[in-house]
This record gives sequence, C-alpha cells and structure tokens, in this order.
Amino acid sequence: MIASSTTDIPSQIQKANQLLEKGQQDSAQLIFDQLAQEEITDTHTLGQFGELAFRLGEKVRAINALSKVVESSPENAAYLDLYAQVLIDIHNYSKSTELLKQAIHLNPDFHLPYIRLAAIYLETYNFQQAIPLLEKAIALKPGEPLTYVYYINALRYTDRHKDALKYAQKLLRLTPNNPANHEILARVLIELGKLDDARAQLEKTLRIDPTYGPAYNSLTDITKFTPENKAIIREAEAALKLPMRVENRALILFSLGKIYDDCKQWDKAFEHYRQANLLSKPAIEDSTAAAVKRFKKTRKTYNKKFIANTIHLGSDSEIPVFVVGMPRSGTTLIEQIISSHSQGAGAGELTAIDRIEKTICPDESLSDYDKLLRASLTKELIHKHACNYLEVLTKDRANTNRVVDKMPDNFLYLGLINLLFPNAHIIHAIRNPLDTCLSCYLQPFTYIRWSHDLDWIAARYQMYREFMDYWKEVLPENKIVHMRYEDIIDDPETQIRRLISACDMPWEEQCLEFHKKERAITTASVWQARQPIYQSSRMRWVHYAPLLKALANKLSRFLSDEDFAEFERQGIRIKKRWRLGFTR
Repeated sequence: MIASSTTDIPSQIQKANQLLEKGQQDSAQLIFDQLAQEEITDTHTLGQFGELAFRLGEKVRAINALSKVVESSPENAAYLDLYAQVLIDIHNYSKSTELLKQAIHLNPDFHLPYIRLAAIYLETYNFQQAIPLLEKAIALKPGEPLTYVYYINALRYTDRHKDALKYAQKLLRLTPNNPANHEILARVLIELGKLDDARAQLEKTLRIDPTYGPAYNSLTDITKFTPENKAIIREAEAALKLPMRVENRALILFSLGKIYDDCKQWDKAFEHYRQANLLSKPAIEDSTAAAVKRFKKTRKTYNKKFIANTIHLGSDSEIPVFVVGMPRSGTTLIEQIISSHSQGAGAGELTAIDRIEKTICPDESLSDYDKLLRASLTKELIHKHACNYLEVLTKDRANTNRVVDKMPDNFLYLGLINLLFPNAHIIHAIRNPLDTCLSCYLQPFTYIRWSHDLDWIAARYQMYREFMDYWKEVLPENKIVHMRYEDIIDDPETQIRRLISACDMPWEEQCLEFHKKERAITTASVWQARQPIYQSSRMRWVHYAPLLKALANKLSRFLSDEDFAEFERQGIRIKKRWRLGFTR
C-alpha cells in the first residue's frame, strides 16, 4: 500500500530504470527525487525504490529503504541479497557476509548470494573460501560471465592457472566483444609465461577498444620497446585524445611512460608518469600514518623481554619463508630463486598475517594493543593461528619443505611472525633507496595509496627502514637475513648460494637458472622474474636525477657514497642527514 500519494510509484520506478538503461542519468534522478518525497509502505515497492537508489548512487536512501524491507521480510533471500549488495558497496563486509549466509540458508538454489559472498572473500584475499561458492554459483547458473570472472581470479591466486586458462577461454566464447575479458585471458597467459600468445591477445583487445587502459598496461609490462616501435606510440598517443574513463587514461599514460623509458627518452617518460600519478592519486594517504601509529604500539609490546618469554608458544614448523621489504625491491626475484629449488615453492603475496594481526587487534583498538595481545597469548590460540596460516600457505603445494610468502608489508608484523613461527626464515629484500622509490612511482599500483606521490613514497620508505632497524635490535640475532638486490646482480652465484643456505636447503645447481622455472607469477614483476640476472635496473634513478632532488634530500640518511657522487657529478647538491627520528 502507498500512503499519502496519488503517484503510481511502481510505474515511475520502472520509468527511471528504463532511463538509466539508456544512459539518461539526470532524467532518472529527477524522477527519483520526486519519489523520495513519497511515503512508501508496500514492502515490494520499497525494495524497488531501494534498488533504484542504489543504482543512482543514493547510498544513504538505499540503506534506509532496504533495511526496512529486510526488517519486514527477514526470510526473503532476494531482499537480503539486495541489502547485502548495498552494504558491500560501502565496505561493510561483516554485516553483508551475515546477510548473504542467511540468504543462502533460506534459499540454497538462489545463485546471486554465492557470487556476492565470493566477491567479499576475493576483496579480502580469502581466495580459497571463494572457490567453492563460485563453483556452486556456476552449477546453479552456468554461463554467467561475472561468475567466471571471479572464478578465474580466485583460480589465479591459488596457483591453478591451467584451470584459470580453461575458464578464461570459456568466458571469451560467451563474451567475444568484451575487451575486459580479452585482457583477462591475456593476463592468465602472461602469468603462465606464454608471452607471445598474450601479446596477440592484447593486440586483439585494443582493436576492440583502443582506449582500454589495462591492455596497454599488460602489453608494455611484457615488452621491451625501442624507438622503432613507432606504431604503438602513435596508437597510445592518439588514444589519449579520445573520451575515456580516468582509470583508462592513467594506465595509458603509465604505459607511455614505460615505452619512453625503454627508448631512453627520460624527460618524456617522467612527464607521462607524472600525469598518470596525478590522475591516480587519492585525496589523502592514510595507510603510512596508520602504520606509524601501529608501530608505536608494536614497539611498546614487542620488546626483547617479551620476545624471549614467548619464544616457546609458536609452531615449530620451518616451512614458512617470509620475504619482506618495500615493493619493487627484489622480493619476486628472491621468491623465484627459492621456488626453483626442488624443495621450494612460492605462494605469492598472502594477506593472512595481516588478517591474524587485525583479528588480535583491530585498528580501532590500538590503544589497548598490549592488553589484547596478552589476552591472545594462550598456546592454544597461537597454535590455532599458526595452523590456519600453514593451511593457506601449503594448500596445493605438497612435497615442499619451504614455501615463500613474499608480501612486502609483512615487515610490519615481524614480531607476530616470530611469535607464530620462531623457526621461520625471514629474508629482507633491500635495494638502493632511490631505485626502490622511483620504481614504486613508475608502477601503476592499484591498491598502494602511497605510491602516487614522491613525498608519500619517501615517508613510507623512512617508516619501513625504521621498522627494520627496530626488528634488528629486538629479534634473535641473525634472525633476519638481508639480501641486497645489487649484490645478487653483481655476484649471482655467491648470493644465490647464500640465500639457499639461509633457508636451510641443500644446494642445487638449477637455482642458478631460476628464470627457467615454469611457475605462474601474479605480481607486477612477472616479466623480470622470467629473465636472467641483468644490470639495467641498477642505478636506474640516475636518468631521472634532476627530478629526484627533493626525494633524495628526504632519503639522504640511506644514500650511499656512490649516490652522493652521482648527484655531485650532475651538479645537484644533496644535504647529508644522518639522524632521522621519524617515529621516535
């Protein structure tokens, strides 16, 4: 029933939806604004209104409407699913997970809640949990393209690339003119090392849509360009003149930056990278500040006495190998070397340690960190966390004695890692600060907020080094093995032997030919990890030195005599600072 109105609300909602389908957003909004003045008491109509509100981005009104709908019809799985969809959009994963599980219980044959719950697990990096939900959704409704997209990604991040390839090919048969799905197939091919097939696929993608940024990005990732590659430069520069989404424009600019960098046109390269980062930069960078805040509490808790008194609580497993550091510092190279050993494997960048930390101490509870951690320090609970982590780490990796988790940000949690796994191997990947920070700036990271501004990158680097200095002080002696990227380049055999020894594995000659190892790689370093050791990435920053003076001044504490000499050679004066005091 509709109160206090003579308007035919259902027909008006239908009309607004039809306008949206035609791309007439403003006209649909006018109808919605009129409907928002009405009092709607009929549950079904209120549900339709809430769905329209969601489609128009009216999130508060959508939540208000759909919460009333769910309250009046708590056993309607469709309403629960719709409300959960709105909550997912505002990242309320806890409540939406609860609603979706309830919807599945009420109607096990309704496919949408399985897909949405799987999407939450993918967003929170719980790939293993997503897979059975997506398989159920595929069984209930075969041929749903979105389900295939999610399933392919879950398979990729659980090292099931052959299955991912099969479903990517199926997806393309369903949607032959969708450029995003062509690029998905290309990405799987890249990760499998089938680079020629991937290039052909990406070229096909750009014929379908010359403004599709991810295709340019993937193509430039796996190609070394020369000035003779004029066609791709013309195509990319021409594409920038076309209307497109800002995300696509940023990726094309990043791609052109990479092309001009390959062609040694440094000024052109940096200008394209600068524009790309401006488009990609979020309004604020809060992740580094939050990490510094957490570090202050972490340092207060994980002192030498605490570590000595809790060393016996964790798992005695020696399987985990944690490779930590900054992104672009050689973590993938180290993982690839260890994985080339018959007893080694790589798990990629897992978020499991971060989830354990957040389980013990949510961000909002930092003021009670000591209390919360000590409340969690039962041998049973520590072993439960360790066993859960090992299950994720070793899934589908039988007959391996060492498995690498190369999540760089695990440097935040080395105290917790030592607590969970006192026998784990911790490898610190360290690279020239300027090369590291510049490489972060030149990479189109999606989820690393601080990578789009050189000042933010400098702050992150300072914080990371402060963390590592602290862990060196308080963790057991020689617990952390430091592997310099430049040392591996200069003397690969000595350093690779040292790395394998640090993991307590017997020497195997095949580790020297790590780039020949057939394994899927899902990170930004996919092309580099398949190459032999090469020198071109060393002192790469030199080409951009005039543009990096401010960055170098912020990082001068960490620079080498060689770095200072190079700046001086180019007539650039950098102030030497030997005291930092960033977080103390």
